[in-house]
Amino acid sequence: MKKFNLILLMLLFTLSGCTFYGVDAQEIVMAPLGQNKPAASEIQYLETVTVPYEVIGHVTVNTERRNSMEEVIEKMKRQVSVLGADAITNIVQTDKPSSITRIRTVYTGTVIVFK
Repeated sequence: MKKFNLILLMLLFTLSGCTFYGVDAQEIVMAPLGQNKPAASEIQYLETVTVPYEVIGHVTVNTERRNSMEEVIEKMKRQVSVLGADAITNIVQTDKPSSITRIRTVYTGTVIVFK
């Protein structure tokens, strides 16, 4: 019986496959072929948008809590440039309560193109 419990316990730990950071992957829709993708340095971060625009999606970034907001925005700009967008706005912190969020922070931003 002890041998069975030991094997069961070892199997449980082996198959658990836990990851420390728990990073989720989401599908990214890339810009259509032939459309020029802007460089990350050309993407704007706008706190308020005063011109007509269209929302084309949302970008989520996982970072360590010690990262500054400037680092978060630069990481988002790299993702937004792949989408072929003009700017990112409405960046909010969207942590889910867990033991991981004491170390990691999740930010979500709205990806827009100007009309």
